[in-house]
Amino acid sequence: MICKTGKKCTVPVSVTGGTLEYDATTYNIGLRYSNNEIFSPFISYSEGFDIANVGSLLRNAKFTELNKLDTEAAIVKNSEIGFSSVYENVRFEMAAFYSTNNYGGNMVEDSATGTYRLERAPQKIWGYEAAVDVTLTEALDAGVSYSWSEGKNKANNTYLDGSSISPPKITFYANYQANENLRLAMNYIGVQSRSRFEASNGKYSGRKAPVSSYNVVNASASYAISDALKLSVGIENLLNSDYYSHIAQSHTFSGWNIKGKGRTVNLGLAYNF
Repeated sequence: MICKTGKKCTVPVSVTGGTLEYDATTYNIGLRYSNNEIFSPFISYSEGFDIANVGSLLRNAKFTELNKLDTEAAIVKNSEIGFSSVYENVRFEMAAFYSTNNYGGNMVEDSATGTYRLERAPQKIWGYEAAVDVTLTEALDAGVSYSWSEGKNKANNTYLDGSSISPPKITFYANYQANENLRLAMNYIGVQSRSRFEASNGKYSGRKAPVSSYNVVNASASYAISDALKLSVGIENLLNSDYYSHIAQSHTFSGWNIKGKGRTVNLGLAYNF
């Protein structure tokens, strides 16, 4: 039994156990031109294997035998094209992808019970990513990246929710070797906003709530006390940003609305025998 409220519950069902079997042949192929560092293009095609959330299906079961569970796997087909470029101390890489799933397997909220049922609908997901890495000096290197993706159900041309699509993201990192013993590092993660759905009577359902942007900075340092002994310190969320992760924001059901970590300091001491 699952209850969304004190009066909104599923009917408990005992399910007889069993064995679920899967079998599929998938294909992968890729091609890259690597004779020129300044422009090295590539193209690839790959297939993957996707299974719906079996745990959620069992918790929402309306049947008594496991073999009646709809767990048929879907073959996910991925196409990617891009290039990498290296020029002196700079490396640049960019790739775009297109993915299809002709069987689907999204969990959709049942408004009557507040639980979830399996929706079989063909899907398409597309996006791109770009990254630049620079060696500024012998001691300092840095990089920045940006990723964006979107997806829709092919049958009705509606957007996919937060369980399948993450918001755009910017990252930045820098590493500095201060001397032969001390190494410093920092990274930045900037999650952007995403809002693709309209509220119904002022409320969002399932994983369709809008996501607001947030920023997180992390830092770390390590110091080699000797050849065998190393001291390290890491600070997560250095600026103590007050935020909810994009997963927590997009999910509307209870138990997921949890804030991200505040400033957290980790100390470590490693000894190599």
